[in-house]
Amino acid sequence: MSMIFPFLKKYRVAAGFALLMMLVELAVQLSQPLLISKIIDGGIRQRNLSVVWLWGGILAASAALAFTAGILSSFFASHASQGFGFDLRDKLYAKVQSLSYEAFNRFAASTLITRLTGDVTQLQDMVFTCLRFMSRIPLMVVGSVIMGLVVQWRLGLILAVTVPVMIVFLFILMRRSSRMFHTVQSKLDGVNSALQENLTGIRLIRVFVRMGHEIGRFAGYSKDLMRSTVSALRLTESTMPFILLMMNGGILLLLWLGRIQITAGAATQGQTVAVINYSLRTIGGLSALSGVVAGYSRLLASGLHTGQYSLRTAGRFRRRGGKGRQIGQRPFLHHASAGRV
Repeated sequence: MSMIFPFLKKYRVAAGFALLMMLVELAVQLSQPLLISKIIDGGIRQRNLSVVWLWGGILAASAALAFTAGILSSFFASHASQGFGFDLRDKLYAKVQSLSYEAFNRFAASTLITRLTGDVTQLQDMVFTCLRFMSRIPLMVVGSVIMGLVVQWRLGLILAVTVPVMIVFLFILMRRSSRMFHTVQSKLDGVNSALQENLTGIRLIRVFVRMGHEIGRFAGYSKDLMRSTVSALRLTESTMPFILLMMNGGILLLLWLGRIQITAGAATQGQTVAVINYSLRTIGGLSALSGVVAGYSRLLASGLHTGQYSLRTAGRFRRRGGKGRQIGQRPFLHHASAGRV
């Protein structure tokens, strides 16, 4: 990854503006439940319409500010990510053009095509996600917990206990899914390699009546890719029900304890509503974080895939096959092609 992200230096100004606008949007969103609590406690409960209009107007202005900041953040993040993808793809293509014949003999062209297309697109999308969401979501979750403790610390303790458990769970998930998506990328290489070899040697395959064998071989590669992809997606998709179960249970506990605190006079209705709003924002943040973790796992796999060969010199390539034979190439096609006049 250290060979890839230096391509972002050219777009550091746009990336900085994207992060700045994201922080403005985040600060406004974290203040909104507190404004709602003031409207409830100081306006609705006291039947003071002027307080409702005052804080309601501030709430509407803050919503407009958050909307504007979100649009600007998306604009600058898109500019930085698209420029990053263009430069990386251009550099990779130039590197492929300068590879020696020895390097081309070691690696099938399908693996290089995968790096220039799918892997670069994954990295480009994840740059946008990092600038727009990945840096925002942890701050949203931590900020919601802190604001919940500030508004009513007894109710905020529920968030302070459940959120760390979710974060540890997501960290373990990221480590496991990263390895699984790396396997998926390798299986995709096999499918691309088999397809390319079949199209390249289609005349020889028909001459030697090997159509059935090649169909079965391609089906085997496709089944391996399907199994690896299904296993990886099952692991990542299982996080959402678990997170929703934990956080909805926390909301039920908040409602129960909130009623007790209101009855005892230790909390107000506005404070209870504010803490529940922060818990809902935490649920949304953790749900989005699970999707970001899955995407980051793909990013790690694509980053290793892209930087493994294409950005290195030919002399640093690892030897994986026999002399003069591409990785993923079948002996039948190799020897048949060598004997073709």
